[in-house]
Amino acid sequence: MSSRGLEILERALLLVNAVGTGAATAVLALRPAAIPAVIGVALYPEQFIICYFLAGSEAAICFLCFQGLRCGLRALRVVVFQMLIVLHTTTALLSLIGVTHGASPIIIGNIALRVVLVVLLAVALVKGPGAPLPTKLV
Repeated sequence: MSSRGLEILERALLLVNAVGTGAATAVLALRPAAIPAVIGVALYPEQFIICYFLAGSEAAICFLCFQGLRCGLRALRVVVFQMLIVLHTTTALLSLIGVTHGASPIIIGNIALRVVLVVLLAVALVKGPGAPLPTKLV
């Protein structure tokens, strides 16, 4: 992949993550029961606080992704990509555990999407233009 192609991949990945987390922020804040309902989980209004906490985290991730897009610093993008890899890997693994404990199989699609994102983010990190990249994620 060319240097220009990798730059486009990096920007696309940051944009996809920014838009996805921005949308999740809005849905979790405005309709907190909507996302859990998709997987068959009913929440009572007094339980919405969990969705609000998650919305705050999603908003922070969205902000970080947009900053990665705005800023031309390769170091910032490396950190953002590493954070996204940790986020998507951890969420996929924990979701897989949830499915084995009886959570809705609809979650498998979400897990697959996260695996694809992790692979693309890792490719962008390893092959990316600019400064040498770390060989370890942590």
